[in-house]
Amino acid sequence: MKKFRRMLLLLLLIPFCFSFASCKNKSKDNGGGNDGGSGEQNPNENVSTESFSVAYDFNLPEKYDFLLTDYTVSNNDVGKSVELATISDVNLAPHFLGWFDSSDNEVTESVTSNVATTIELKGKWNEQNIDKYYYTEGLSFDVDNNNAVVSECLLIKSNIIIPNVYVSGGTEYPVIGVKDSVFENITIQNVIVNADSLSIGDSAFKNTKLTSFDFSKVNEIGESSFENTKITEVKFATSLTSVGASAFKDCKNLTSVDFSNKELSVKDYTFSGCESLSTITNANNLLNIGINSFAVCKGLTNTNFLTDCTKLEFINENAFLNCVNLESVVIPDCVLYIFTPFEGCSKLSELTLSRSYAVSESGSDSLLRHIGNVASSLNKITFVGSSTSKLAMYYFAGLDELETFVMCDSIMYVSDYAFYNCEKLQNITFSNNIDLSSFSYFAFYGTKFLNDRTEPLIYKNTIMYVPQNIVAEYTIPSGVTQINSYAFSGRNTLTKITIPATIEKIAPNAFYDCNNLEEVVFAENNKLTKIEKLTFAFCEKLTKINLQSLTSLTEIEVEAFKYTGFSKFVLPSTVTTLGVGVFNGMPLEEFEVLGTGGVFSVIDGVLYKDVSEPGSDAELMLWLYPKYKQGAFFACPENVTKIAAYAFVGVDTGENNLKYVYFENDDVEFEVTTDSHGNPKYDSFRNGIKILRNTSDLDIQETGIYIYEKLSSGCAWNFESQTIDFEEEFSAKSGYYYLVFLDDDALSIAVFEYVSAGDDSGIKEGTLVKLDKVLSAL
Repeated sequence: MKKFRRMLLLLLLIPFCFSFASCKNKSKDNGGGNDGGSGEQNPNENVSTESFSVAYDFNLPEKYDFLLTDYTVSNNDVGKSVELATISDVNLAPHFLGWFDSSDNEVTESVTSNVATTIELKGKWNEQNIDKYYYTEGLSFDVDNNNAVVSECLLIKSNIIIPNVYVSGGTEYPVIGVKDSVFENITIQNVIVNADSLSIGDSAFKNTKLTSFDFSKVNEIGESSFENTKITEVKFATSLTSVGASAFKDCKNLTSVDFSNKELSVKDYTFSGCESLSTITNANNLLNIGINSFAVCKGLTNTNFLTDCTKLEFINENAFLNCVNLESVVIPDCVLYIFTPFEGCSKLSELTLSRSYAVSESGSDSLLRHIGNVASSLNKITFVGSSTSKLAMYYFAGLDELETFVMCDSIMYVSDYAFYNCEKLQNITFSNNIDLSSFSYFAFYGTKFLNDRTEPLIYKNTIMYVPQNIVAEYTIPSGVTQINSYAFSGRNTLTKITIPATIEKIAPNAFYDCNNLEEVVFAENNKLTKIEKLTFAFCEKLTKINLQSLTSLTEIEVEAFKYTGFSKFVLPSTVTTLGVGVFNGMPLEEFEVLGTGGVFSVIDGVLYKDVSEPGSDAELMLWLYPKYKQGAFFACPENVTKIAAYAFVGVDTGENNLKYVYFENDDVEFEVTTDSHGNPKYDSFRNGIKILRNTSDLDIQETGIYIYEKLSSGCAWNFESQTIDFEEEFSAKSGYYYLVFLDDDALSIAVFEYVSAGDDSGIKEGTLVKLDKVLSAL
């Protein structure tokens, strides 16, 4: 149609040729007569004329009637040849066969004016079809607001002209549209659009044999308007405002679409079934891509037409369904939502994304849930732009054929299991800005990238991963500054690790469950300030670690050494903070603190923390009682004012271990935690230690470690009689009591049972025992 439009415009040149010939002849006519046929010019004779009729077989609209003007030749030219207009323009000539006389003989350049004849300008649509005629006959029009629209087609013609104006009652009405279904199911093949601006109604040309259309004059395209036609190319007008759903559905011959950079939404099924569509251009201003909009476009091999989009927000469900030759896809940064648009794209191997589309913080959505089931073909994923900061948990899980992954520099975090079981993944380009602490062993769990490694992965001075077959005694290279989470986790070949002074951070769980690790050696003057949570947890054979080399160590986090093998733990005096459960599950018998002036101290193997206010008397909190400390009786120092939560949790109560706890300070305070219902929990004595006070309702007959109520100050031990002397008034409830005193400079205890029922009320005879014999005295 583009060529034909040019043809019509260039035909405007032809009248000038006609006028030139006519004016030339008229000029001669005005100049004089002839000599009656001698061919000589005779100005005194009357002038006669002869006309050659010109016909044109294209049935053009009325505005082109000038092409049918007769050649008028004066008798001055009788016997002379008259030049005809030359059809030679490269854009115009292919549409015409040329000039022919009434006997269908071709007239190449001129005609002799001595015989009346008709000269016909014959045209053609293309080389194969020269007998194509265009009609406006049979078209009906509706007029509204001084505009006309094509409302009906009464005659079935192969070729139709949509005129610029509709003339009715001597009035010209601009033609501005084609109503719904006007040409639907009619076997038209070609349409000439002479109207300046058209709105095409729903199904207007649906199911026709239309092969081309001049969309440069169309400002609105209705639903299914060109569905199932034979149109081969579409170039939208810059004045276009909308394209309806299914507008070009099943146009199987359509090869190219030019969106002319219009702000348009590609609605549902717009180009669905356009099997030959291979070229899409100037689509930078697309707004949305609807459901099944490009489904079964088998000619598409890429979506590069989306690369420069800046306004596209949605790519909807099955937008590119079963585009079986689609090999590469680019999703621009502006796209906020995608809903499985590439389902059935069995050759899709390269995907370029500007953001990840997980909708939950936990990463419960996978990439396949967003782009469609292409796990069996997707080979390479590249992230570009600045809109992605985190790769979510399990997001790329299940991409069986993924081999290459390229991170853009905006990616800072990689969650655990992000590439879970992407077994063929082996080529990874890391972001230059990645938060290295976010990279853990589980991020690329099961990938070839990790499974084939024989040496630790060190990236940006960080040990990100260590292979399973790491040597038994491994020395981390000097210059490494960080060990990532789970980097050495579960490496059961490892027995000794040497850590250089350059290490600044060991991430949580770094050596978790290294169950054959026996020794950790820190280089002297290491500047590490913190042992993070679960760093060495479940390293059951770990019994040697020189924390004193960490001259800046101030904190050991939650459960950092849980279930390690230490019977004696040496703590540097620089440590000021210990997390809950740091030493849980250890076979601890004693603590030691190296250095002075710290907040933690050790008395007889028990760990205490200084909690005194500045300038006040020293006050201690009993921080932790070693689980397997020898001795049945423990006397807590008088300056201990608090007992930490969990202080006695897990303490062994076997034959040679703790049975009795004695607090010299009657006002000692116990840290109390609460359960989920807000009820108090005496976690300090979780293993059966009972706090018994005068008002206590606890059952003193329960087994375990007991705290007995100390007798009031109105009594004393009588060494001679081995009894208790009381003051005149004494009151007590039934229960166990004790009296502590010095006996030959050794701390002793007398234990009594007070009975208040019946005639037997009163203190029974006391039994004097040494502290390590208290149990047998009961």
